[in-house]
Amino acid sequence: MNMKQLKAEGKEKSATYRQLMGNKLQYQNMLSLYKIYGLLEEA
Repeated sequence: MNMKQLKAEGKEKSATYRQLMGNKLQYQNMLSLYKIYGLLEEA
């Protein structure tokens, strides 16, 4: 299951959806830090 499927089924409050959202936010934050410190190659 992915976030789009869960959202389509109205399961935005499920534990799985919340866990996936938490992971997504954590990875976005990590990528932002990588960009700030020049650790990411630009596409």
